[in-house]
Amino acid sequence: MRDLLGFLSYVHADDALDDGRIQDLGRDIVGHYEAITAEAIELFLDRDDLHWGDEWHDKIDDALSNVAFFIPIITPRYFTRVECRRELQFFADRAGRLGITQLILPILYIDVSELHQDEPTDALMRLVKRFQWTPWIDLRFKSRTSPEYRTEVDLLARELVRRVAAVEALDIVAAAEAIEGTGSEAGAEPGTLDRLAALEEAMPRWNETLTAIGAEVQTIGDLMTVGTEDTNRADSRGQGFAARLTVARRVAHELEEPVERIEGLSQKFVADLNEIDTGLRVLFAQLEIESTEDAATIAQICEFLETIRSLSVASHNGLGATEGMIEASGTIEKISKDMRAPMRRLKTSLTAMLEAREITDSWVAMADAVSVDCSGGLAV
Repeated sequence: MRDLLGFLSYVHADDALDDGRIQDLGRDIVGHYEAITAEAIELFLDRDDLHWGDEWHDKIDDALSNVAFFIPIITPRYFTRVECRRELQFFADRAGRLGITQLILPILYIDVSELHQDEPTDALMRLVKRFQWTPWIDLRFKSRTSPEYRTEVDLLARELVRRVAAVEALDIVAAAEAIEGTGSEAGAEPGTLDRLAALEEAMPRWNETLTAIGAEVQTIGDLMTVGTEDTNRADSRGQGFAARLTVARRVAHELEEPVERIEGLSQKFVADLNEIDTGLRVLFAQLEIESTEDAATIAQICEFLETIRSLSVASHNGLGATEGMIEASGTIEKISKDMRAPMRRLKTSLTAMLEAREITDSWVAMADAVSVDCSGGLAV
């Protein structure tokens, strides 16, 4: 009997909202799968259980042929979470290169309006649209013991059984060897300098987005300052709460456009971050196994490593203002119901970007671990 693996990718806040129903759903799917096949599945529900990150990547790479399923629980918040995006993109890339994308079965848990567009602007949403997702919007409110819920879980488990059987007919080992360069396609993978050049193009674009976000945060801050000044003037004239409400409604209206722009920039920021992170991890892994004595190559590698460190510093500095705005938004939204919607939208977008600091910190750690002497010596 094989050691099968199952992965559930979800936003913890969505699970908490439904009192753990998402984790329960994962366990129920596994239970039905095991009942049908008599094969046990090791189910990964929580990043903390697996030391999410490199170890999770290794787990998939080492045993992709034994993965029974990868289920992303799709909600609006899913696309704002850096880790969720990394999880889905990483698995989709690996599975796509092996031709086993049928192991990916998204569950649409809370409706996402953009997914109904013909061509969503978010690249990961376009990726999800390519897969056949299972709707769970109404079922999330059904009791786990209800016939409707149990029937749909059983149907989902049987669909996974069918897909795993189809994958078992493929020669995954041969495909994996080809990808790693030991098969007929050896040498097709980009080299170190190719990856360096591609990342050099992507990182300035991401940095530009970060700068644009900072400008929009400043615009919002300026609008709030003017609103506060107008409120103070109204108070000094004894105009009362009606005047305050008028100012709040005006400011809420003025915030609509910059908040909308920040939402778009946030999606682009997170998407580019995921793309850069994926490329960097592949590149750093390649640098670990390659050595060179070519002075020009060493100089380029060292310049690249310094760029990574500078980018992390810029990310921390650029996101510093967003942290203050998040704290302020909680107070501002209480001013009036008109302020509530734009402030909550703003908080959601900015919170998603704050996760980037942990990601860029991991880049610095990987850069520091590269065995190359940038003081003028040779790679060691």
